[in-house]
Amino acid sequence: MSAAGSALVMDAMDLIHERCVDGLCIVSSDCDFLGLSLRIQAAGLLVYGFGQRACTLAGFAASCDEFVFLDDCQPSRGL
Repeated sequence: MSAAGSALVMDAMDLIHERCVDGLCIVSSDCDFLGLSLRIQAAGLLVYGFGQRACTLAGFAASCDEFVFLDDCQPSRGL
């Protein structure tokens, strides 16, 4: 995991312990975030994942309460 990824995990853990959120969103196809997803759920929070179908391992997608494959989404036009 990169330094930026590690910093994101530390920030997420702070949010979990502060209990100031109901859930967290992980926008990544990187399976390195699987452990974070499980920790978030263990704390009783929801996990929403977003990533690309071709790059996301099934285990990571399954570890989220909901996982959205971005390549399945239709682009929206501005208002």
